Amino acid sequence: VEMVSVRVVAGNTATLPCSLDTREPEDSVQIVLWIKEGVHTPLYSYDYRELLGGKPKQTKPDTNSTLAQRTTFRTDAQPAALVVERVRSSDSGVYRCRVDFLMSPTRNSRVNLTVV
Repeated sequence: VEMVSVRVVAGNTATLPCSLDTREPEDSVQIVLWIKEGVHTPLYSYDYRELLGGKPKQTKPDTNSTLAQRTTFRTDAQPAALVVERVRSSDSGVYRCRVDFLMSPTRNSRVNLTVV
């Protein structure tokens, strides 16, 4: 699993990339999960199987965490990215983006976030 490193100054915005590209034209993304290593509850899920108003259902399972409250998943960016606002030193760590496809095998990518 490849690892991308992102360094951000505390208080700024971090952008953690996660490609949603499919290898086959007829394939499609089913669900995206963002997990911070060491935390049991997923940080963010983006579910294409359950549409709300034509848009994928977005949930932040760990809604009590201040980290989850500061995150947004941007699918209009290329690559897609988890945006963390007002980063703090406690946000540092390794984040895993898990993408489940309709046909292709699950893809995991990792981002090492360093807050300075």
